[in-house]
Amino acid sequence: AKVSARAARSGFEWRHSQEIAEKAHEELAEFLAALPPQAHAPASPADETAGATPRTTPDKERSRTQPESTQLEMAELEFGDLLFSLVQMARWQGVDPESALRRSTRKFITRFQRMEALLRAQGLHADKRIPERWEALWEQAKQDVG
Repeated sequence: AKVSARAARSGFEWRHSQEIAEKAHEELAEFLAALPPQAHAPASPADETAGATPRTTPDKERSRTQPESTQLEMAELEFGDLLFSLVQMARWQGVDPESALRRSTRKFITRFQRMEALLRAQGLHADKRIPERWEALWEQAKQDVG
């Protein structure tokens, strides 16, 4: 946030918050397009039908034929661009991105620990073999601990 604030003070600034949102969407699409084919799967079937398929450019299409390590490097760069655009959005809204990430991480940890406690109360352990239970446990943990 400090880097972008410095650039803004020099006049290199977004004109409207909508521009930042559009840039974040663009960066997300570029990140998804840069992922190796086996690394990208839609989060849900609704994502595919909602038009969440990433846009690709000729450079991104070429990346599909590059070695996976090169593709992962490209994906890392694109992910950095996505994060940077989200930091811009936070700055424009007066949100401290580092604080927001710390709070979200703490919230996730608290909820996940509650999920584990719920499983133990049922005589079960956190295990990859129970994916159908994760969503219900997550929702219960959100209700229990916020």
